[in-house]
Amino acid sequence: MERLQNPDAYMNEVNVLRKSRELFTNNYLMQDDVNRLLQGGRFYQVRHEGGVTFLADEKKYYRAFLHTDYKKAYRLPGVGKPVLVQIDYLKDRKKDAQLAMEKWLKADGFVLKDTAVQIKWNIDERREEYRKQFQRLEKMLEAMNFRLETVDYSYHEQVEALLRQQDMMRYYHFPYQAEAETKALYDSGNVLCILDDTDQVLAYHCITINGGCYGAEFVVRDEYKVKYSLAPILQYYRGSFLEYPVLKGYMLLDNAESIRLHERLGWEFTNRYTDNWLREDG
Repeated sequence: MERLQNPDAYMNEVNVLRKSRELFTNNYLMQDDVNRLLQGGRFYQVRHEGGVTFLADEKKYYRAFLHTDYKKAYRLPGVGKPVLVQIDYLKDRKKDAQLAMEKWLKADGFVLKDTAVQIKWNIDERREEYRKQFQRLEKMLEAMNFRLETVDYSYHEQVEALLRQQDMMRYYHFPYQAEAETKALYDSGNVLCILDDTDQVLAYHCITINGGCYGAEFVVRDEYKVKYSLAPILQYYRGSFLEYPVLKGYMLLDNAESIRLHERLGWEFTNRYTDNWLREDG
């Protein structure tokens, strides 16, 4: 396994690999992502029969980006910790290369752990409705002595604990983020929380921007999911004031509770899916 240090060397390698007609790749990294991984010393390559696999070190696991001949068996040497391969596809339209890679991944010890569907929220279409809904629920928030705030990095420990307490989430769902990157996210003003009168985080909503694409995630503490309307409050607040016209995210298909909630809140389910394949090395 070779650590990469030069973005030009990486691009030269990728450009050579792309010339193969039998190429399978799941590598859609933006240049900013590559630069971040290189600067953090977290980007590697492994050469093998049929091509090259690039590995992003997410600390608890490696995220793998394949450039390989799908007509040849895929054999990734052991790397000392779990390896995640994500394969994107359109519903009921998997390509021959994707189907072939599923076979090779199974043979190499990978297991399909779960599947996520892309969801999107067209804010502009219902912005006035969201304003009215938020005004109605804002009074409920005040009556419960809760408050809605854009929070700083001092709340990160609470937010992190809340995210990791979710039953459906596994360690490979969390990409590594350096402390400076996390602080920058809070400094951007895009982390929104509902707090109680003891300053405890009850719900969290975050907007991320990557290459002009706007993503979102939100989580509500388990004991507040049913009794209080915290998820709608976050959603309607964002819908009232966000300047972005559309937000996108991914949701696990087996998270029925979250699917029902997002449907009620006006999210649309697209035909784009991601399979998470994991090999438990080390």
